[in-house]
Amino acid sequence: MDKLCFGFVAAITALISLDTLRRLYIERHRFAKEDLNDYDLAFVWRIVIFLVYPLLNLLAMWVSVIACQSFGGYVKTLNYGLLWYQVIPDELSSRIYLMPTLFAGEAAQTLLVLIMLLALLFRPHPFLAMILTYSCTFVLSVNLIVDPLLSIFGFGSAHWQLAIAEGSRQELTNLAIIHTIPGALFVLLAHTESVQKLFAELIRPIAMQKLKKAIQENKEKNDLVSSCNLIMSYDAAGLPHQANKMLAKIKREHPRALLTDFAAAYLGYRRRNYKQSLKLFESLADFSPNISNELKAMFLAAAACCAHANRDYPAALKITDKSLEFDYHCSMSRMIKIDVLLKQGQQDKAADELQTALSLGLDQNIEQSIPIDWQQAIKLIGDVDTCNKDTNVSNPANLDPSSV
Repeated sequence: MDKLCFGFVAAITALISLDTLRRLYIERHRFAKEDLNDYDLAFVWRIVIFLVYPLLNLLAMWVSVIACQSFGGYVKTLNYGLLWYQVIPDELSSRIYLMPTLFAGEAAQTLLVLIMLLALLFRPHPFLAMILTYSCTFVLSVNLIVDPLLSIFGFGSAHWQLAIAEGSRQELTNLAIIHTIPGALFVLLAHTESVQKLFAELIRPIAMQKLKKAIQENKEKNDLVSSCNLIMSYDAAGLPHQANKMLAKIKREHPRALLTDFAAAYLGYRRRNYKQSLKLFESLADFSPNISNELKAMFLAAAACCAHANRDYPAALKITDKSLEFDYHCSMSRMIKIDVLLKQGQQDKAADELQTALSLGLDQNIEQSIPIDWQQAIKLIGDVDTCNKDTNVSNPANLDPSSV
């Protein structure tokens, strides 16, 4: 039964790996991009998990076999399933060689990804830098943290399960120390702001350039618009913790401002809190008669993005229709509507919507503006929301949507 399950999982993994290879060719235009977005990030994770990691597992299995033979034993069981491998040694020349044999492959993987990081010193292309960084992050996370923790509950890899079953207390203590100290150091470094910015410079150089400008602008102006720009720039650079800190700051200083609620709605979407963001964007759209039709349409399109991401397609379709009533040229609403119609099997209506979108001039960079073109939105909100200029809370534009 176990062999059947493992075979099924390996077959599914192989199909996904082949599809990833296909996408590598189809979406090869992403390799040359300097300004990487969330789709590029998700694609890199897929490459790391289904292409790079299987190769690293193959390397680990080969090293384990060599280690077993070098210590005078032979391989009793050998299995490879792309995302996992199993090398069970037997008749080693000495009992003390069991642990080195079991963890030789893991050690080789860890050492290789750390050596791969040295390539970042030559500042490779952002897409390649992202693959190298995420490969190292994934392997270190699995080998130092995830696998040992799962093994405690009996779900770890074969070499960990055998080590727990056959190892002495001293050997298991040594294994715990060897994995705990580097694992803790890895987590500490990964959450250090200077390290995060260092890797962000390599992975998202354009976003980091914009972030530096936003930081300087915020120091000079220190108003709500520049603070909101800084929040979005932090998030675009892949620094969510700093973005959250800045959002908490403007919530304290401007709790009733339109820009504050907009920043909260945008970050909520980015953190996959779609239900909360949907409510916030809809509230922002109904906020005040002072808001332009273009801005209302943008807010509603963002709300439709939230509903679509939450797989509530009827609600997404309803919201897009409402958005297009305010702005017939809203590309985001049009594309969401096309996607929902296709999912509902209404190909004819989807084709009509696509033809309309093309005739209106489809935005080629719409992928960069999901769920909303925040730079344009901040500009439009700045014309209405006067909290950063005036403390007069009687102005409707300064009120929280929930209080209107």
